[in-house]
Amino acid sequence: MKNNLYPFTLFIFSLLILQTACSKDDAPPPPEEEEEKENPDNPDGIVDPNQDPIESADYLALKALYEANDGNTLGWNLDDPSMSSWQGVGQENERVVRLDAEDKGLKTLVPEIGSLDMLEELNLGSNQFESIPAAMGQLGKLQYLRLQENQLDSIPLELSDITTLKQFGLANNRLKKIPDEIGSLINLEVLNLSDNELVTLPETIGNLVNLTLLNIKNNDLALISQKICDLEENGSTMINKDNRARCDLVSVHYEALFALYVANPGNTLGWDLADTSMQSWTGLTFFPDGSVSQLRLAFTGVTHIPKEIGDLKGLESIDFGDLNIEYIAPEIGNLTSLETLSAPYANIKELPAEIGNLVNLRQLSLDNNQLKELPEELGHLPKLEGLNLQDNLLESIPDSFSNLVALHSVALSNNKLSQVPEAFIQLPELTSIYFEGNPLASSLSTALCDLYISGVLALDTTQIATSGCPTP
Repeated sequence: MKNNLYPFTLFIFSLLILQTACSKDDAPPPPEEEEEKENPDNPDGIVDPNQDPIESADYLALKALYEANDGNTLGWNLDDPSMSSWQGVGQENERVVRLDAEDKGLKTLVPEIGSLDMLEELNLGSNQFESIPAAMGQLGKLQYLRLQENQLDSIPLELSDITTLKQFGLANNRLKKIPDEIGSLINLEVLNLSDNELVTLPETIGNLVNLTLLNIKNNDLALISQKICDLEENGSTMINKDNRARCDLVSVHYEALFALYVANPGNTLGWDLADTSMQSWTGLTFFPDGSVSQLRLAFTGVTHIPKEIGDLKGLESIDFGDLNIEYIAPEIGNLTSLETLSAPYANIKELPAEIGNLVNLRQLSLDNNQLKELPEELGHLPKLEGLNLQDNLLESIPDSFSNLVALHSVALSNNKLSQVPEAFIQLPELTSIYFEGNPLASSLSTALCDLYISGVLALDTTQIATSGCPTP
């Protein structure tokens, strides 16, 4: 029996060995081990925890600037891609926000500079740049740009895209022209164009209403657009310019008076509109520069004063006498140089509040009109010396008249005033008050009686009886 089991056992054992061998043949091959690649920059495989292997766009831009200017004195270590050791480079959150490369022997400004899209301050003054790449217009965060003391003869239009710019320094270059697009820099506060070769300025600079300083000294400028001059006259801009540079008022005055002529088709002015110098026009007096100093429209059939009257900047005297105009355009308040305004017998029914802006007005004659009331702003004329309001329909005088500290004489005769204004008591320069022909309704105060007794206040017989004042 044992002899029969032995062959059977051997047969089973052989089958098991054969199955195991087949299983090994069917199994997938083991994965091959990747061959470790050697880093040619670091053959020893040493890891530097302070190493930044990424060269940023900011780094590449400044590296391009460095390499384009042989012999520069920037002193940058190009092996430091973090730029933390670079003099004049300021960073925030690993981005360049400030670059001061003044007087570093630079001649070429590379277009890569436009990649510094987080840059807020850029000082490239006192170098030798002859041109500015258009790519600089991509610096959408830039607020301070200094390019003074270079050799620039122009600036690219694309700089007008940097609407964040607050200060722009271009002094001491060779600029002959400034592009009109500069008027797009609406946030600009300081613009320095001094010491260049400019013969004209773009009128669009007048759009820069946030300017506090415009320096245009030491150029070849003779005429400056009135729109630019208005920044100083009507705003808070200080304009530094040469004495020979003056505002171009002639063309502005021509356009304003042309509008006046056209607005009154029945006028008898007789002006030759083809004469843009206006020298042949009657009723005008001129300053030496050809701008209008006096305007006399009396008896010319003018019945409408258009808003363009406010464009006659520099005007010192206006005569609207004997015109049926009824109203004066509020733009007259723009004429801050006006010293004399005469409009008797003009059928005026209302005065604009803007008349209070005429801070240099000395004489105001509005007698024989249809005025029933006066604006409070009329009392805001610090230089007013003579005021003629007689023969109107006034029933009261604004309290603000107490502010007319320079007033010498006031004529209020033949109105509908029932009392003498107490405001006149406080005026130190007042020597004449003409009050005759008004329906005085009550006695006067002691202070007003003193004015009557001293001869300052003129009353008619009926008023004297009502005043209660003692006989002088």
